[in-house]
Amino acid sequence: MDDLINAVATPLPNAAPSKATKPQYSQRARLREETEAPFRKARMFVYAGSAASAGVGAFIAGLRIIAALIGVSGTQPLNETVPNVGINLAVITVCALLLRAEVKAGERRLERMSRGARIASLRVQDSVTQQVLRLKDLRGRTRVVLVTGTEDKVLDAMSRAEAVKSGLSESNLIIVPHVVSPTNASEEAMRSWRMQPYAQDEWNKWYHGERDVARARLGAKAEEVLVLIVRLDGKVGARSAGAPAWQNLIEEISKMPARDQYGKP
Repeated sequence: MDDLINAVATPLPNAAPSKATKPQYSQRARLREETEAPFRKARMFVYAGSAASAGVGAFIAGLRIIAALIGVSGTQPLNETVPNVGINLAVITVCALLLRAEVKAGERRLERMSRGARIASLRVQDSVTQQVLRLKDLRGRTRVVLVTGTEDKVLDAMSRAEAVKSGLSESNLIIVPHVVSPTNASEEAMRSWRMQPYAQDEWNKWYHGERDVARARLGAKAEEVLVLIVRLDGKVGARSAGAPAWQNLIEEISKMPARDQYGKP
């Protein structure tokens, strides 16, 4: 699915949670994060243990240096003790950096899962059956492309999609266009697409969160239409800013097997 990034305009890199307010995650989310990285806690334990051991070694070596400097007899020579202190301090530094990297990686995974959960909870209405579904209800049945932004940007992207609408349908792609502040004109234009956003406030709140992440990475480019491709397994396969190259997207989908060698869609 990573190849789909080539079919959209500007990929958005994964973002770390904001430093201003540390998000709170449920115990269930943390357990899911641990299943994705089952050896992270073990690695952190090894790093912490190594740092503690090096700290004790540095403390003892430091005492020996002090003893040698004040003239205590029988102490270890400084030419042996000083390098030991340096080695121990280097070990502490490396372990601290590794621990920090593991913590940051865990935070990024939790943030990614949190953003994925918000997407899964968004509601859509089937314009044919009038049934209201959550995006997670489409999991395993179809890929979903979310096209969100201001009216002019979304209308432009969807007008381009009209030319390949049959190809999108044949590729088992459902397009959900979302306009932040829709007018009668945009609502009328969007009715030709099967799935419509339901509960506009929920969609607007989600959009502003996605846009803030994009702004931090792309600046003014984030004001373009945002596009997210949701895979068959419900995970986001690609995020981008700018109108998609719809024909390229269809071609990429056609080249993909229903499941890869690892059983992933």
